[in-house]
Amino acid sequence: MRRALAALLLAASVVAGAACGGGKEGAPALPPGFAERGVPPVELNAYVYADPGYAIPVEAAAFGGPADAPPFAVRRAEGAVTAPSTEQAARLELDTASQTQAAAEWMGGQSGAWAMADGLVLAIAGEPGAWADEVAAGWRLERRETVESRYPEAWRALRLLPESPPGRPLAAGFVRNAAGVANDLAALAWEGAPDLEQAFDLARIDTIAFAVYAERPDTLRPGATPDSLREAGIGAIAATKSRYPALLIGTLTGRFAGQLGLEEAEVEGERVWRRSLQDRAHLVVKTYGAAFYFAAAPTADGAEVLIASVIRSQEARS
Repeated sequence: MRRALAALLLAASVVAGAACGGGKEGAPALPPGFAERGVPPVELNAYVYADPGYAIPVEAAAFGGPADAPPFAVRRAEGAVTAPSTEQAARLELDTASQTQAAAEWMGGQSGAWAMADGLVLAIAGEPGAWADEVAAGWRLERRETVESRYPEAWRALRLLPESPPGRPLAAGFVRNAAGVANDLAALAWEGAPDLEQAFDLARIDTIAFAVYAERPDTLRPGATPDSLREAGIGAIAATKSRYPALLIGTLTGRFAGQLGLEEAEVEGERVWRRSLQDRAHLVVKTYGAAFYFAAAPTADGAEVLIASVIRSQEARS
């Protein structure tokens, strides 16, 4: 799914060819508590919050534990990133304090890692330092700011997402300064991806919001294989608005679309763009003026259902 989401971000730079405006905001379906919980009071380039509503099993090996250890139960998770290669951290809520303590010891023993256990909460960071300490302090002391107040552009992008997606919202988040992290996202998408930094700059895409949904979340199993994602009905929608005048971007659409192999198609009578991403995911893109939406799912039908929910949402909003 990380590869699919990264590929979605690539598509954003390709299809921003419509007129300025468009993309009506509303009351999107988000994970419980997302809007109220807020973010740590530090400067972030990316943030994600996940709350599926029940514990999801995660292999102990993901925390640096032995391969034969029983899986841990993760109930909620947050991820915060400023620099993808160095300044990144996560906050996880586990089922028991013993799991939290064991994970902290395993993670803390890894080279360059930082980990802290506090009751049921596990905080980890890629590297120790002032930024990691600041994030950890915000989480430990519950010092937070709402996304709306701290990152209003990200909140507006989140409000573009549909209110009735075809599944339960498991996670939501945003990416800021997209051009600055573009090449890292490209590496997650596929080998040989074009220079995303230039593409995002051309399209003037700064902030992207996204949500991940599951039609059958209770079937989620440890690991994220294509079969398990299809079984759970996993899919994602991302939304953003270009700052670029449509007249200028429109002249680039054909060249970029041809380079990336996007093909025109139709969903619910509306024109969309689509392609298969190395047979691992399927992408469908829809534009509304300067706003555009892109959806990914393990199946072509799943991606179409996601973008259809966007179409119905936009039609219903006044």
